[in-house]
Amino acid sequence: MTAPAGPITLPATPPFSVRSTATAVSALVMAEQYGDSSLAAAQAEMLDVAYRGDLSELMLASMRRLADCQNPDGGWGETPAAPSDLTSSMLALSVFRLTCVPARYADLEPRLEQYIKARKGAAALRRTIEDRSLLLGVLSTCAAAGVGSWKQTPVVRFERAAAPASIRGLLSSPQFDSTNPVMLAGGLARFRQLRPSNPALRWLRGVSVEPCLQLIAAQQSDAGCFRGQVQTTSFVVAALASAGKASHPIVRRAVTCLLTNVGPDATWLADCLQE
Repeated sequence: MTAPAGPITLPATPPFSVRSTATAVSALVMAEQYGDSSLAAAQAEMLDVAYRGDLSELMLASMRRLADCQNPDGGWGETPAAPSDLTSSMLALSVFRLTCVPARYADLEPRLEQYIKARKGAAALRRTIEDRSLLLGVLSTCAAAGVGSWKQTPVVRFERAAAPASIRGLLSSPQFDSTNPVMLAGGLARFRQLRPSNPALRWLRGVSVEPCLQLIAAQQSDAGCFRGQVQTTSFVVAALASAGKASHPIVRRAVTCLLTNVGPDATWLADCLQE
């Protein structure tokens, strides 16, 4: 006689990602702020499909979800209830600054600023983060939000990545991986915000912008994602918006990706569900 089957256990729903939610909202805000009217219209259309509301409603709901998971020490972890870490906390401060959404709790930002200050902020990140792409993405987002300075963001020698193979070896070795879309986009953002004083280098990087954009586009999926990750996609959008490219097709496709992947509770998971 066959034994009765036990209860069916459904897979647990993973907790939302604080980092992905913070960076996605930051990216959407910057894309709307610096993009043209057609981009705003496209966002509105996608929001109606994905979220059934407008961008301000999504933003407010996302900020409330983030506010609810601030830890007692004032910081945020990678997911709700996770121990606070400096990276997540600086991304959280950036999105609250960018959105200017009134804090649900009056002491939210002062406690968060105290947490970051006690841990030496950007200086500590530069010493401790080994993932150079993550470091550049975080510091670029912070600089765009006014939380940090563009001088704190690493220089990316994207002109080498964009150069023809025949002369690439003649240029100085890049400080970071120049095939990474976050690094390329971050390099463009820093170049736009802080032009090199050397006129030859300024010219070289200027003529390398379009080839660099082509390299970034080549790494974007058909659905608009980068490397299947919400955070990576968001970093690219925010950086390109800072680089004056908020209306570029790369950003349009990436915005579609972000809006397609937002959950019904106005949060994002770490990975893109639709790539």
